[in-house]
Amino acid sequence: MFPSQEIYTMTTISLPSRHVLVLLGAMLLLPSLFAQPGSDAPSAVSDPEVLLQELGYMYEMTEGGNFRCVFEVGEEGRTQLVIINTAVYVYGQLEIREIISLAGRFKKMDKKVMLRLLQDSGEKKLGTWSVEQQDDGDYYVYFTARIAGSTSAPALNSAIQLVAESADEMEQEITSGDEF
Repeated sequence: MFPSQEIYTMTTISLPSRHVLVLLGAMLLLPSLFAQPGSDAPSAVSDPEVLLQELGYMYEMTEGGNFRCVFEVGEEGRTQLVIINTAVYVYGQLEIREIISLAGRFKKMDKKVMLRLLQDSGEKKLGTWSVEQQDDGDYYVYFTARIAGSTSAPALNSAIQLVAESADEMEQEITSGDEF
């Protein structure tokens, strides 16, 4: 039900004083007064290949069309495989891209390892641990960061570094090896 017309005819609008208008105008202009030329955030790009090339990373395409990169991490001689998914997942207005790195493969999952993964996931601000059983029966442990589908090269680089370092550290802790 709509309010009666009387409410509209009795309502009066008082305009703010000139000082308030000047203050509001200054607040709107303030950010542009401090903006420096060239200080804009890097532009977002949706094609990860463009970003990987911009970063100068070597990569291979997987059979599934994703990007496979190997990075030197941790102690001398250690490397870590990182997969940057080409596909994005859409949730409403969000487009999400996954960056994944394996940290272990097990015939049987140990409860202590599962608890350690859960604990580490809780400590991370970006990314999480997952365990997936494959068709061969083995359990694969991997670290995944989910970032915006369109992102900048520096943001992608940060996510890749986080994923590679997290997976390598956990791989070393739970397997004492460097398979991935």
